[in-house]
Amino acid sequence: MKITFASTRFVILTAGCLLTFAGVARGGSFSANFDDGAVPPGSSIYGDAATAINGGVGDSGVLMLTPALTGSTSAGITAT
Repeated sequence: MKITFASTRFVILTAGCLLTFAGVARGGSFSANFDDGAVPPGSSIYGDAATAINGGVGDSGVLMLTPALTGSTSAGITAT
């Protein structure tokens, strides 16, 4: 079998394309609404984390990851 420049170039380009697209991954997204005070189905919260039906943006539901200290506001992730 005779190896030519064209066949070598084809192999290199094919390998390059395979390596380029082999690692392509698409990101996902997740959205939750804590307005009813519940966690999304299939999920759990542990430790000091809690949900509330008010206290978020515009007094909407909120997931509080850490409890509020006396005289401070609650830190957490709010639903938008």
